[in-house]
Amino acid sequence: MKQKDIATSIEKRKIHLSRNEKIEHWLSLIFLSILLAFIGYPLRGFEAQDWSHWFWLILILAGFVLLLRHKLVSPNLEAYRSNLASEEFMLANEAAAIRNGWIVLVNTSDYFSAITQVGWQWDGIRITAILKGDKIYLNSMVNPSMRSNPFSFGVNQKNKAELILQYQAVMQGESVVEAAHAEIARKKEAFWHESEWTAKKILKRIVGYGLSMLFFALSILLIIEGGFQGLVYGAMILLVCGLYIYDDIKLLLEKKRKSKEADRFL
Repeated sequence: MKQKDIATSIEKRKIHLSRNEKIEHWLSLIFLSILLAFIGYPLRGFEAQDWSHWFWLILILAGFVLLLRHKLVSPNLEAYRSNLASEEFMLANEAAAIRNGWIVLVNTSDYFSAITQVGWQWDGIRITAILKGDKIYLNSMVNPSMRSNPFSFGVNQKNKAELILQYQAVMQGESVVEAAHAEIARKKEAFWHESEWTAKKILKRIVGYGLSMLFFALSILLIIEGGFQGLVYGAMILLVCGLYIYDDIKLLLEKKRKSKEADRFL
């Protein structure tokens, strides 16, 4: 983002988007609206006294309103008062990126931009921080792209809270970058040594795999009996369940491999 774009963002209290980003930002709403209409297509010609149809129609309309609101407010910048120096600003941004696995795009004395990849976010989430005078402007939003999920499910607020936490820490004199590296090393070590066969995790897998099998059966039924619409829904369900099981088995195998490697060095 150029200096004039930063100034425009502060003036409008909205992240400056390029022309292509604006097009994709709103095209994704159109695409998702078409998807909602496709889901609601079977409701055509319903009887006014059929309350179940009214319920689904209201649910679909509510989904559209939420999508529209999200597109309108997601680029908003939140302003906070701060006495941060430029060097402190950059150090805190670096520490937040290390702790959360963000991919840093820009980290200058007055502007920070990073991308975080979330499993269910196809094109990631963009985090932005601007330092101007005695104020910091923060934003976290799904990348303005046709490949982005419509919602962040709380990740945006978490990202902004992490930045604020690091700004507070660096102003208290903490070595935030060194602390971030140490915390990541500790978490990695703890994760790979943590058992996947605790009662809680076993119960979670029983529920998760049980539901996956149930949805697998439902998807096969939809594909066989549901025509074209059933084929689409069934394929989507199969994809989601398949990815869940694949990721879990991959994790178990990776932990088993690392455990064997560790045993060889004992």
